[in-house]
Amino acid sequence: MVREQRRLNLEDIARMSGVSRSTVSRVLNDDPKVSDAVRTRVRTVLTETRFHPNAAARSLATHRTGIIGLVFPRVFTMMFTDPWASVLIKGCLEGSERADLSLVHMLVSTDDQASVDRFFERSVTGRHLDGVILGSHVLGDKLVARLQEEDFPYMLIGRDEHRTANFVDIDNRQAARIATQHLIDHGYRRIVHLSGPPDLVTALDRQDGFFDAIREAGNDPDTVQVECGYFEQVTGFELTLRLLQQPDPPDAIFAADDAMAIGAIQAARELGRSVPNDVAIVGFDDIDMNRMYRPELTTVRQPSDALGRTAVGILSTMITNPSTTPVQRWLSAELIVRGSCGCSFSNSRANGLVQGKEGSPFGPGPNNLIVQT
Repeated sequence: MVREQRRLNLEDIARMSGVSRSTVSRVLNDDPKVSDAVRTRVRTVLTETRFHPNAAARSLATHRTGIIGLVFPRVFTMMFTDPWASVLIKGCLEGSERADLSLVHMLVSTDDQASVDRFFERSVTGRHLDGVILGSHVLGDKLVARLQEEDFPYMLIGRDEHRTANFVDIDNRQAARIATQHLIDHGYRRIVHLSGPPDLVTALDRQDGFFDAIREAGNDPDTVQVECGYFEQVTGFELTLRLLQQPDPPDAIFAADDAMAIGAIQAARELGRSVPNDVAIVGFDDIDMNRMYRPELTTVRQPSDALGRTAVGILSTMITNPSTTPVQRWLSAELIVRGSCGCSFSNSRANGLVQGKEGSPFGPGPNNLIVQT
């Protein structure tokens, strides 16, 4: 009978390294007081023995679990169907791996105080998490307020409505304005916007950008049609099916999400309409699925995976070095010009449109549109 090999402990690693148990503990916790030579010797033994400290014991010693939560509002059901969400989650997982953290997914009704309180009792007060990433922000979100009140490390992916929280985002309003302006520059005049949920800050920002472009073109935003729905392919299909059968159908559609835009393309084909000859379509996100359609989708490319990685990286720093002021990071987006908007070429890029920088959004505007064919 083969006897099970005994699991190594800190005393074993200390003996093999020729140091004390407390020194091994300091190396594991990245204590700067340990000399480089000793740190290297201990880490060599750790690598050779494939030693991993007991998670429960380490948690008691450091008051940390090494686990963070990725929370989506319960109303954000499209995380299960929208390809954008899977790319975001992938970025969060990559960021967690880099930061040596474990990531768990959660659904919380963030607009319901009782649900938020249960989450806190279970996951925060019970010390199951070291920090929280929120995958989106809805109006009336009570979780962010509670996190701020308890001074618990968190990051939002997508800004909060008052811009007072920690977040990483792109300038959705500016990006949507430029995308809509591109359609206007083509000469389209009956442009309809397929917007997201009316309580989602990201959707509202893109809707405001659409209105900005309409207003700058000398039109009254109250005279244009906006249809709200979930960021889902079936939503774009159903809304466009109805829109194209109106007496005066749109000649262009700006969808606030690529899944909706793909649904719009499918609806046009269902009715025998040509894209872009009968109706031009522009999306938002630049998901991989866009390459499967002809013409290929003109869309705003946002760095979805980078948003996730950046949020986790900042959160990791917050856990070890809490910040007393809001941490807000803006990333860049760009309009990817292909064939669905009516351009005669495909796979070309409009660069430098919505450049982000830490602290504030920046968009150089339509006159800086550079198209590479």
